[in-house]
Amino acid sequence: MYRSFRASASALALAVAATCSFSVSAQSVQVSCTGVSDWDPASAYSTGTQVTEGAQRYTANWWNQNTLPSTHSGEWGEWSLDGDCLPEFHEVVIEKELMIRDLSVVDSEHAISGALSWKHLIEQMMPQENPTDAEKEAFVLHWLNSFLNQQVINEDVVPARPDIGPLFIEPWRGVSLSMSEGTSDALNFDIDLFRLLAIVYRPDLHQRDADGNVISGGEARFIYSFNQPASGGSLPAKVIFEYGLEASSEEELLAWAEAFHALGALEFGEQFNQQLIELTGRFTGKNAVPHKPNGSALNQLRTNELPFDAPWQLREFKLSAETGLLEPATVAQTPAGSLNGTQLFADYVNSAEAEILDGSYIVPLTFAGQPLLGGFSDVEFGAFAAPVSDWDGPGIVNNEARHIVSLNTCNGCHGTETNTSFSHVVEREQGQVAELSPFMTGVVRNFATGEDDPFFVQDPVTGELRQFQELADREFILSCLLEACMNSAAVQPRALRSFSPVINSDAARYKELMHSRRARAH
Repeated sequence: MYRSFRASASALALAVAATCSFSVSAQSVQVSCTGVSDWDPASAYSTGTQVTEGAQRYTANWWNQNTLPSTHSGEWGEWSLDGDCLPEFHEVVIEKELMIRDLSVVDSEHAISGALSWKHLIEQMMPQENPTDAEKEAFVLHWLNSFLNQQVINEDVVPARPDIGPLFIEPWRGVSLSMSEGTSDALNFDIDLFRLLAIVYRPDLHQRDADGNVISGGEARFIYSFNQPASGGSLPAKVIFEYGLEASSEEELLAWAEAFHALGALEFGEQFNQQLIELTGRFTGKNAVPHKPNGSALNQLRTNELPFDAPWQLREFKLSAETGLLEPATVAQTPAGSLNGTQLFADYVNSAEAEILDGSYIVPLTFAGQPLLGGFSDVEFGAFAAPVSDWDGPGIVNNEARHIVSLNTCNGCHGTETNTSFSHVVEREQGQVAELSPFMTGVVRNFATGEDDPFFVQDPVTGELRQFQELADREFILSCLLEACMNSAAVQPRALRSFSPVINSDAARYKELMHSRRARAH
């Protein structure tokens, strides 16, 4: 499919930036110049008119004529420079727009100590405008120390993970003491504690209400691995910062899509990094979303790890409006592990079958007067280190409903339902690119032929084969957003459809993919 930018893209992207209270220099961005005329000295231009000159786009600040944009732009000039012109057309580039893992990004100084680093994200989500090291230590330790003590979340007993102390927190303090030459044991935030694996755009997680109105632009995520503080080597443990992209209209949804799509026109390097920093700053920056806790766009922070205790475990944290700190929360769409295989779980699936099949279900805190959502999610491993975490229960009527609920749990997604050995983005050492699971890539290596085969997974209950190609599906969704193929009447809410909707193959596939993602949280 041929992908294109709409002419209004850059104006919308700048509108999103303004909405998110993020200041950006026009010279650092690339914008669409599709349909914009070249500047003409004989023409008169009214306020807001756009022109191009020398592969750059300008907007008139007020009426003017015969004033060259490049020499009359700035705070008091007749023109404002919007940015450099993008190539008019390019296809979606997964590696630059949806799953960014290139070493020029993840091993850059920006990722180690700058605007793409974990500590920058922590500073930006804290309530203090310019947090001190002591305030950062208190904030981070409140999060990490939660692993050291047993907790109860929605009546689910969450066990302690004691080895985070000797494996991570205590060595961090020890290295900090050594770096200060014994003068202070305050935690040093210049230590490379978390290694950036990938920056991910999730357009497939955008949401609409029952009337079809946009209520979310999706999510963007930063994935890091835990490092050993003393050696810098990676641990089999990860933390994911998951940010909501604010959007309440088709135009704002498209603005996010086109802002990430703009990255695909750039070569990897410093220009790409600066454009990425400008874009991610719109949702990671201070007060990006004033109505959320601490003004942060963070939806949730998730961890998954093995070394701090057995078995492999996933947890979720949210910023508290009361404390301003990262507090443990229930794990999204995932019942308590003790309910797997029980009649309560089966009864829930059967009672919610219609909502599960249409993708509108949300696993509630309680069901039938009993707690349902869990406070953590474990992934058990069987023979040959194969994950065995799928969800089932006695008397489930519809296996497709069972599969959907299981797939959307933390441990189902990272286990049997996707035949994944837990990690979809694998930890890496410096200088290595993070590997992806077959669930993400859609292919698996056939060692007999040396070729890649399509990735199929056998249903753990019926044996039915299901094909997964997650990144290709996200690519199609982004492409569809850019081309507005979903505006076919076939994918509009029932109240907005004509009596004779025209269904095309792209719209139908888009509708099917988004239907399958309505309940996604992972």
